[in-house]
Amino acid sequence: MPDPRSFALTQFPEYQAAQKRLGEVQLELVEVEKKIGGILTDLTHHTPLSFTEKARALLAGKSLARETEPALTELGRLQERRRLLGEAIKLQRQSMQDLGYRFAERVCTDLRPDYIKIVARVAAAVAELGAALDEEREFRMALQEAGVEYSSYLRPMPFLGVGGLDDPANPQTNAVLYLAEVRRYYPEAFPKNLILPPGLPGFEGEDSAAPPRKLSGRKLRVKLNTILAGPDGCGNYGEIVAVPEEFARELIALQRAWPVPHPQGGKGEKTDAEWAA
Repeated sequence: MPDPRSFALTQFPEYQAAQKRLGEVQLELVEVEKKIGGILTDLTHHTPLSFTEKARALLAGKSLARETEPALTELGRLQERRRLLGEAIKLQRQSMQDLGYRFAERVCTDLRPDYIKIVARVAAAVAELGAALDEEREFRMALQEAGVEYSSYLRPMPFLGVGGLDDPANPQTNAVLYLAEVRRYYPEAFPKNLILPPGLPGFEGEDSAAPPRKLSGRKLRVKLNTILAGPDGCGNYGEIVAVPEEFARELIALQRAWPVPHPQGGKGEKTDAEWAA
């Protein structure tokens, strides 16, 4: 796991300089605000000259300009400075935000390979979990199709909220949608040879050209052996008719390829003659 201190934004030299300049402008704005406040206070408490005092000033040759004029001139200058500083702060903050985006892009580009490794582990785990959930569901379906009332003896243990990868009743499980996002954003982390259901909303045009998924031989063998065993352990080969029609040929092929226990407890495999019978 990378050390956050090694890529902290405040360690970026350009960002440090921009942050320092922003602080200087903000301090100047505080000082300007104080001066504006002082002038406004003085003007509020100022007592203007009376008419007689103005006449005496005229006789003395003094200017009749308002005694508050210098203060008002300074106030106008400071208010303009305040507006200028406010705009500068706005621009500097935007500049710092842009620097932050650039810095984040550089850091994330450097760390992308490390993150992809983590995503690949998660994707592999989700794919394995989804496949296991498919197998768990198919196992129970095989018992149900064979007419076995299993719920009193085998507590169903699906893992809710994730979903399998090949569920005809729900092709858009969380597992499938997660893996679809991995395929889109991190194709390097997508599990090899994994095929997702086609036509996922939001992922149109990203479907694999590979053929549709089929139940693995392992899953079909679980179906076959479960059905052949029967509810009392003495099933017969004729019970294969309980399997959905689309799996019948694959099940027959599996029966020929794998050792299947005799219903009466014998050993060995059925011969071709036995199969033909």
